Amino acid sequence: QKEIYNFVNIVRKNSSEREIDNYLKQNLSLLAFSSKFFGTGHHGAWIIPQAKIKPPGFPNGKGLIPDYLIAGDNSDGVTWWVVELKSPKDNLYKKNKQGIVTETKKLSEGLTKLQNYIEFCTKHQTYIRDTLGVTSFTTPYGILFIGREQELVEDKEKRNKKSYYNKDSYSIQIRTYDAFLRRFRHIMKMS
Repeated sequence: QKEIYNFVNIVRKNSSEREIDNYLKQNLSLLAFSSKFFGTGHHGAWIIPQAKIKPPGFPNGKGLIPDYLIAGDNSDGVTWWVVELKSPKDNLYKKNKQGIVTETKKLSEGLTKLQNYIEFCTKHQTYIRDTLGVTSFTTPYGILFIGREQELVEDKEKRNKKSYYNKDSYSIQIRTYDAFLRRFRHIMKMS
C-alpha cells in the first residue's frame, strides 16, 4: 500500500511525465490496475516497460519504444494495450477564439503516438511474439494517461468532448490520472 500512497502523492503534485514514468518503472504492479478499466486482468496481468520493437531491416535502425505494453487475462483470453504517459499537469483540451473545444498539443501528440504504436505493433505481431516471448500478443488497444479531472469538472463541454471520444473510439481510451487513482481507492476498500 505504501507504493500506492506514494503514487497518489506524485500525481497530486502534478509531477512531470518523467517522474511518473520513473516511479511506475520501479513499481510495475501499479500499472496492472489499468487493465481493470476494461474488465480484465482477473487471471493475471503482464507489464513490459519500454519494449524495443525493432524488426530486422527496419529503416533508421531505431524501431519504436512505447512507454508500456500491458496485458490482462480473463476467461475470454488475453487482451493487450499500449500505454502512453503524459503528465498529470497537462491539459486535455483548450478553447479556440470561437470558443470551440479542441485538443491540446499534448493530447494530440499522445493520441497520434498511440495510433502509430498500435499500427506498428499490429503489423509486427510475429516479431513481438518471438522477440519478447509473449505468445498471446495480438493487435493491442491504447490507453493515454493525461491530466486531471478538475479541468473536466469545471467545463461541461470539455467533459463531453472526452466522453464522446472514449465512446466513439474503439481502439484508444483517454484516462485522467484521477481515474487511475480511483482504481486504487476501489481496490484498497476491497482489501
